Amino acid sequence: GHCPNHKKAPKVLEEENYFFKLSAYSDQIKKAIESDELQILPKSRKNEMLNIIGDDGLPDISFSRPKEDLPWGITVPHDDSQVMYVWCDALSNYITAMGYAQEDERFETYWPADVHLIGKDILRFHAGIWIGMLISAEVSLPKSVYVHGFITSEGQKMGKSLGNVVDPLEYVDKYGTDSLRYYLLREIPSDDDGDFGHQRFVNVYNSELANSLGNLVNRVTMMVEKYSDGKVPAKTDGAEVLPSIEKVLVDYHEGFLNFNMKQSCEAIVELVNVANKYIDDKKPWAMAKEGDSELDDVLYNLLELLRFITVMLLPVLPSSAEKIAEQIGLRGEDLSLEANFGVLELGVSIKSGDSLFPRIEE
Repeated sequence: GHCPNHKKAPKVLEEENYFFKLSAYSDQIKKAIESDELQILPKSRKNEMLNIIGDDGLPDISFSRPKEDLPWGITVPHDDSQVMYVWCDALSNYITAMGYAQEDERFETYWPADVHLIGKDILRFHAGIWIGMLISAEVSLPKSVYVHGFITSEGQKMGKSLGNVVDPLEYVDKYGTDSLRYYLLREIPSDDDGDFGHQRFVNVYNSELANSLGNLVNRVTMMVEKYSDGKVPAKTDGAEVLPSIEKVLVDYHEGFLNFNMKQSCEAIVELVNVANKYIDDKKPWAMAKEGDSELDDVLYNLLELLRFITVMLLPVLPSSAEKIAEQIGLRGEDLSLEANFGVLELGVSIKSGDSLFPRIEE
């Protein structure tokens, strides 16, 4: 009997409005969704929208409100007693802001949108009402609608009245932007609700950023400084590490293509773990002590592993990735996953530095 989001009971209202004849476009909307002309991801949300349409189709929808009840709204043309329903006005901004009515080149450049990225509670507006408006106006449909869940706080939906709202700026000030970005992309499922808890944030930060990634960068750069005079050694064919890199890249790209940021972050973590295990298995410090001739090969493989990790990190931890790139001498043209193994050139300077992610001790 109550709205699940706002915890309020509904009220029955009766008023005179103008309606948009959404029912006239219901069959076309359903067909576009079923055929994936309008791709809705994840699939569960596609099924949800098709269930909303059902066999009876979408009903006509009120597109105005009495001005006496909503005085701040935009007046309906030719009727001063009514204002436009806010969702009609809000949705049209996607194209009017780009100059749709003025035949602006921005509209030709940016529409149709590749994706509408929306919260789960506004699916029917974007995959139903908005699509009907576009069909009615004979405008191309967006290519996809990706629907994400809510970020809860210690298991509850955030709300001012509940007093459980997490201020992201406090975390940015204390732990840095990249750390918060990483947690949100790594820990919050892209297709469902995800929880933000302080202790979990600290655990993920210490385990994956401080211990695994930060430690890897320190180990590799310091070993190159110590055992290779701070210079990139001669290239190898990468046979020992290439299979792991290629496997991880498949998962990484697949994650982005399916809007699954969590999967892409997990792929990065996997490659970081591969690199740390490679160090533990090869023991470069022992190889140096024994004068092993394959030490340079191991160091080069580690630097290339670090290069791939750095490029994969760019969309996730942009500031930190740029710092690592500077440490291992990467230039702009090197920051591409299209490049084959063996980008780093002989003799390029490698620099160790301060810890990127100091451990959080509380």
